[in-house]
Amino acid sequence: MALRRGGCGALGLLLLLGAACLIPRSAQVRRLARCPATCSCTKESIICVGSSWVPRIVPGDISSLSLVNGTFSEIKDRMFSHLPSLQLLLLNSNSFTVIRDDAFAGLFHLEYLFIEGNKIETISRNAFRGLRDLTHL
Repeated sequence: MALRRGGCGALGLLLLLGAACLIPRSAQVRRLARCPATCSCTKESIICVGSSWVPRIVPGDISSLSLVNGTFSEIKDRMFSHLPSLQLLLLNSNSFTVIRDDAFAGLFHLEYLFIEGNKIETISRNAFRGLRDLTHL
């Protein structure tokens, strides 16, 4: 196999990929996931105050997300689907007025959903579709 001068080549690329596989997954997640300035994060929960968006960090084991005093105007479809392990979602005292269809799609383990203290004017017909494990609303 010939390697090109100045390039990594196929062998080099394979070595880099192999080395990445040797790094423990927790170290990879830790490096990729940074807690936003308006949030407090642990291995299992994220609490954000005054945020205008849902944190996009995705450590796989987040089971609790709290967004308080946020400034987003609506809960869009699949807005939390990047956090499939959520069991508790607290959205109290935000300023959203609309909850769209499939807003909580992908949250197959969600048991607790709190939405008190918002300015909700419209809840779409299928906003809560797919929340089979929900026990508290």
